[in-house]
Amino acid sequence: MDKKRVAYVEDVVNELSDMIDKSFKNIIDNKKFEMPNFESIISKRTLDLEQVDFLQNVFTEPFAELHMIDEDAEIAKKYSWLTDDKRDKLINVLDSLVSCLVSEYTEQQPEFQELKENFKKIAENEKEEAQQEK
Repeated sequence: MDKKRVAYVEDVVNELSDMIDKSFKNIIDNKKFEMPNFESIISKRTLDLEQVDFLQNVFTEPFAELHMIDEDAEIAKKYSWLTDDKRDKLINVLDSLVSCLVSEYTEQQPEFQELKENFKKIAENEKEEAQQEK
């Protein structure tokens, strides 16, 4: 990526990270929190496949790390202050973000767009046939 595109995606990383940080702070402080609306950030941005892939890589690593607490002593020590309940909530927040990014990545795949168009045509044809039968 050129410098301009890198700066743009870094801005998106910062905006998403701010949302995560606010949620994490509320979880850690035992305050009520609402699941961040990551999709609102992602959808208002113009991101290409490479940028979405980059974002996925940035946020998938901490998501995976939280899942590995029970299997890796070093990671478990790093997060020893974190209760299971809080860990589950943190995982849910990151899962929501990663799911939004995967969805955005999938949406941009040419094959997926073609598949969506085919489904749309099939649905329209079935609707037409049903109306003609009436």
